[in-house]
Amino acid sequence: MCSFRCIETYSDSQDRERWGLGLRKRTRLLAPQSSETPQFVHLTNATPGGFRKMIDQMHTVGGFDMLIFSFGSGFNFEDVTPSYLEEIKGDVAYAKARGIEVGGYDLISETRGGTGYDEISPLTHHGTGSACMASSWERILTHKIMTFVNLTGISMIETDGPYGGQV
Repeated sequence: MCSFRCIETYSDSQDRERWGLGLRKRTRLLAPQSSETPQFVHLTNATPGGFRKMIDQMHTVGGFDMLIFSFGSGFNFEDVTPSYLEEIKGDVAYAKARGIEVGGYDLISETRGGTGYDEISPLTHHGTGSACMASSWERILTHKIMTFVNLTGISMIETDGPYGGQV
């Protein structure tokens, strides 16, 4: 059995502007998130100096909502050493004092080959090099990232992988 929902918008007029106003009101009511467009910057220099310089620039220019530690920046979501967590916590506090949220990027899929957490190919019975979220590694990763988030105040996680099309 298959079913679906259909939401119709009725209008009392053929006026295009009135019709458009009705559609926009429906969108705001049913899917307000679809009209939110946060402005963010991907930071490629994760040193404290590079971070604070970019936060100051974003604050001066105005209109930015978030800075994301980008891939290749040196940022490491999985480093839960106390000194690194304190460094990031200080950076996050600096940004939040200027009204800017902080997020980070973590490459999940491509970096796990040969770690014992690989997905196993049913054809070759060897690891594919892609992370397997059904392994114990997922619990290890989740614990590290949640520890990182809770101790630093970082407010967004951007991930790359694992690829859902893998067997």
